[in-house]
Amino acid sequence: MKSSALNRSSKLKIYKSVIRTIVTCGCEAWTVTNRDEQYLRISERTILRKIFGPVQNEDGFWRIRMNYELNDLTKSADIVRFVKSKRMAWLGHVMRMKGKRISKTVLERKPTGTRNRGRPRKRWIEDIEEDIQIMGIRGWRELCKERADGRESLRRLKPTVGCNASKRRRRRRRRGGEEEEREEREEKKEKKKKKKKKKKKKKEKKMKEKKMKEEKKEEEEEEKEKKEEEEKKVKEKEKKMKKKKKKKEEEEEEEEKKKKKKKKKKEKEEEEEEEKKKKKKKKKKKKKKKKKKKKKKMTVWPSDYFV
Repeated sequence: MKSSALNRSSKLKIYKSVIRTIVTCGCEAWTVTNRDEQYLRISERTILRKIFGPVQNEDGFWRIRMNYELNDLTKSADIVRFVKSKRMAWLGHVMRMKGKRISKTVLERKPTGTRNRGRPRKRWIEDIEEDIQIMGIRGWRELCKERADGRESLRRLKPTVGCNASKRRRRRRRRGGEEEEREEREEKKEKKKKKKKKKKKKKEKKMKEKKMKEEKKEEEEEEKEKKEEEEKKVKEKEKKMKKKKKKKEEEEEEEEKKKKKKKKKKEKEEEEEEEKKKKKKKKKKKKKKKKKKKKKKMTVWPSDYFV
């Protein structure tokens, strides 16, 4: 239904010939409640919205089509009216049957006995009689027996049955007050237009406020990002300065260590030289002592010998 290969008219034909017939299969025997009617209309509107697509406002925003817009586009009875017309046609067919057939015997049967406690369920014939009262048809049993009159009543039924009209509207229709209904419709349309304008203004205000808030948020986020970037730069500079200081301190410590090592080496060398000198002096002293001893011996020994 969303594809653009088919026209809207062909899509409507597919819906009416295929989808609606499948959904309403056996609808002649349904007893429809208000909730069932609501679900049927919702399912039909979803399909029609897919067929006709969304609408673009003056502001440029896309929106879903409203219910009255769909009714103006289709210009035909909705699925509930279709069900009720089929049901009325089946009623005429059953009433024209012979007395021995099962469907007619079931319709005209009046069961005996006692019912269970509580509200009785809505019967099929009661639901149809309500539709006939809305139409204002009298003597429908006699009309159904005649085939031509029954068809004319069914043709009258198709555009009217299924509408959720109030009692006042029904009375006015009986009296012929169509002009008043038109005026009321026009007033309702004007009210709807005013409401739409108000909603548009509110939406525009909300959108403007949202845009202002978003712009403020973006500005705040940009300022935060700038501050964070500046803080990061400052931190990086501080880290670099700390690293440089550490490197300088390490270099100074290494230089001091090297100087200390050099001093120690020099001191050791000086000590070693002094020790060497001391050893040399000691050796020299020892040598001198030895020489003196030898001389003394030489002086003493010959004298003793000659004596």
